[in-house]
Amino acid sequence: MFIYLWHHAPNAYGGLDVKKRDDTVQKFSTFLSFQGVNTHLNLIWQTDLQLERHIKRLVQTSSEVSPEYWAHYFVKIVKLYEESGQQLSPDCFNKATAHLSSYLQETCLWAAHKTLQRFSFIRHKYPLDELFQIANLAINPPSRLFKSFDIEHPQANLNAYAKTAILRFTSNFIYTQDIEAKREKFSDYGLLKDLTAKELKEALFARGINSIDCYYLAWQCFDEMHQPVYNPTSRAFNLPSLQLERITSYYNQRCHEFKLASQSTAQIQEILSTCISCARDYRTKKFTSLNDYDITDYNPTLLETLIQHEEWQETQLIIKELFLALPEQAQLMLKLWHGLSLTQNEIAGAITSKYPDIKKQYQVARYLGKCTRNLLNSLIYHWQMHSTEVKVDDYNVEVIKDAMNDCLEVYTQQEFFDTLDRVAQTNIIDSISYSLIENDNTIKQNLISALKAEIETSMHLDVNALDAVENKLAILFDNWLINRNNYL
Repeated sequence: MFIYLWHHAPNAYGGLDVKKRDDTVQKFSTFLSFQGVNTHLNLIWQTDLQLERHIKRLVQTSSEVSPEYWAHYFVKIVKLYEESGQQLSPDCFNKATAHLSSYLQETCLWAAHKTLQRFSFIRHKYPLDELFQIANLAINPPSRLFKSFDIEHPQANLNAYAKTAILRFTSNFIYTQDIEAKREKFSDYGLLKDLTAKELKEALFARGINSIDCYYLAWQCFDEMHQPVYNPTSRAFNLPSLQLERITSYYNQRCHEFKLASQSTAQIQEILSTCISCARDYRTKKFTSLNDYDITDYNPTLLETLIQHEEWQETQLIIKELFLALPEQAQLMLKLWHGLSLTQNEIAGAITSKYPDIKKQYQVARYLGKCTRNLLNSLIYHWQMHSTEVKVDDYNVEVIKDAMNDCLEVYTQQEFFDTLDRVAQTNIIDSISYSLIENDNTIKQNLISALKAEIETSMHLDVNALDAVENKLAILFDNWLINRNNYL
């Protein structure tokens, strides 16, 4: 038996609208299979006949209970066998393990797509099907996955728990495979040029540096002023003195904006060196072996459970409403940032003619920071109004912010996908299959050009304002094709 998946619009599965398995028997006896290559992948459900027969017998004895009941039932079997194997037969344990693996297939797909988005900065990108296989490593054996899951707890949410654990596992796997190679690739100043603002912030916090304004400003000034002149494979951070003086001068011109003290060239050198050290530690932090890694040492908080599972769609609706209430400039910049993944420098270049006050990267950063804070405060207000049992502390603020950014990415990217749908319908005759577009460079380039023109027109940007970011439009186009071809 084969049950096909298809895609319409983003939802709780990390941006994939998956046709859910219809009943309990399917949920515990079918497995996802990727067929095809590249953007021509088809996702199908394949049935394990032995598991199907077994779960049918169980369901007949208790036809009224939910799939979640059976998931908890199989977890209990797995945990009991691990604690005292003599009380259960190996066959009973093996069947429970296989049923749980089947049940968690959609969660693995969600984690795979989420990981694909999270690690988009890695130049070697894992395809979705490979990430899905990595996610499946996390659930085999399920005894490891649910080792720390308190099944007796009244608020224990198995699905939310599994999401957190599997995503952490896949993230850990990518770090162990790719970050070490990336570390060796970059020189010290090359690493700073490659670093994102989010990475720098997390790297500094990981080192215990909480007052980060001077570090962040120094990094911004470096990023704008520094032009590499030495061998990029050199590991030494040894800026030419003239460049360092210019960076210091630029820093001191701007420091009053953030109420910071001026710095000498030696102090700027020290600040940048600290940024480099923190970034290297962050990108190359030591992880335990995947075989020994306890992926289940963390129980989701109530807020994470609400955001990740039960209230995801409500959160999306709230954020959409808050987004549409923003000024036009804020909406435009957030769309470019989250929907097209433009850097702050690229955003400045695209909109400077429309908004002359926005010319520099730091001005974009300041404006986006203000928009994000306002959205976050509004979202927190909604959570406090409707989820009074949730305490919004510093940690939960970060959880809410992550959920907000995820929703913004899904919402804004889907707007661009909708634009591409209209562009394609206008520029492609019906006899041309969407699956053939990627192999026809002429059609593909024409559609990307039409998309660029449509965005420039709809956002009231100058003609050719997006010329410098056609690579980002090409990435969006490829993702659009994947969404169409994989899930139709």
